[in-house]
Amino acid sequence: MKNFWAALSFYIQKYPARMSGYISAISLNAMKYWTNVPTGLLIPIAMILIMIGEGSQRLEDKKTLNALYTANDPTKQDEEILAEMIKHLNEAKEKKNGTARRSRTRTKSS
Repeated sequence: MKNFWAALSFYIQKYPARMSGYISAISLNAMKYWTNVPTGLLIPIAMILIMIGEGSQRLEDKKTLNALYTANDPTKQDEEILAEMIKHLNEAKEKKNGTARRSRTRTKSS
């Protein structure tokens, strides 16, 4: 039984988005097929789904950061990684805005 809980815990930590999907599918089917289930259970289930969704988003963000930056240079600190990401985002915004401005000026002068 201990191995089961260890495996379940590992699965939940590794795939929280899947677990959210399972819980939502089970709860919606329960509400559809068992009409005597109290509708007051929907609020806690919805709260659980929101918490699991938030947790899975944070986990995926952490995996993305790890894949993009830390995996390439493990000596970087979190602050350095975030500063570099912000720099890249600002450069992309400037490039996008500059391209949009140039295309507008071309159409006006044409």
